[in-house]
Amino acid sequence: MTLGSRKGLSQPAVARLSLWARVALIPLRERCFLLLVLTGAAVPAVFTLPTIPFGGRGSSRSWESCPEALAIGAAIAAVICGLLLVEAPRSLSLRGYAAQLGARFARAQAQYDAAFRRRTQEEERNEEDRPVEPQMRTGP
Repeated sequence: MTLGSRKGLSQPAVARLSLWARVALIPLRERCFLLLVLTGAAVPAVFTLPTIPFGGRGSSRSWESCPEALAIGAAIAAVICGLLLVEAPRSLSLRGYAAQLGARFARAQAQYDAAFRRRTQEEERNEEDRPVEPQMRTGP
């Protein structure tokens, strides 16, 4: 039996893993940082929601004391602090820190690729171990 003849193995390996299974392969610190970045991107939108009138009336609270620039600044500061917590700089040089972040990204990507390869190989082994049900002929 060829590898492509079995159901499920003809699909690309990426299509067989769900989104959550692929996210789970990302290392934990990087997942936390991604969550922080997504939250930081949503903060300005959350601060502007109460200023949108619902039902023809203005909002009951005055959010004008918290301008959007302050919300955007807070989101950027939170993301930068999160980045510094995930990967603390070894020197005060911005160029050195950029190189350090590039190396960190390459390590995280290599860990993800290795975990993804292991996961797909395990699934292929599990599918090969399953007994193949005989197909019934429907014709003469």
